[in-house]
Amino acid sequence: MTVKSKTERDEAELSGRVFSEGGKLIWEIQGERVGEIVLSDVRLIGEYTTAEGPVIDDWFIVFYMSKKDCKQVSFYAKGREVMLQLLTEYLGTEIASRLTGSARWDTMLLWPPEVMGQAMWSVEDLAPETLGEKLKVFLGMGHPARTNLTDAALRVLDRPVR
Repeated sequence: MTVKSKTERDEAELSGRVFSEGGKLIWEIQGERVGEIVLSDVRLIGEYTTAEGPVIDDWFIVFYMSKKDCKQVSFYAKGREVMLQLLTEYLGTEIASRLTGSARWDTMLLWPPEVMGQAMWSVEDLAPETLGEKLKVFLGMGHPARTNLTDAALRVLDRPVR
């Protein structure tokens, strides 16, 4: 029997597990469903990383059903490899992370194949409006920003649903 360290157990509990059930991907954290993705509804898949690890999850796979409907799953969730294999078989093309080892904010599209490797989101800096935002900028603690889908992602999502 393999004994896992407290850190490994805590990470698994915080990141949850992902599994398939009846044509859906299910993401659970500590036994509670936090995401449910119907595979047949998925139109775009991407991934992103942040610079927030290793204390919290900093790597996610994102599923878009439409411009306004997306769900994500932590890449640290138990069952990730099975999920990627299931997606590869279901979609008929390899779904694999391209941001392995990234320790900074980055995004990449994974599917469909014609946009694979392109950025999923762009960042738009916003003018600080509140006193708190202005103080953060003054102290060098960040700048308000918004993420937007890139043109490549929008081209996929703007296509008629088949």
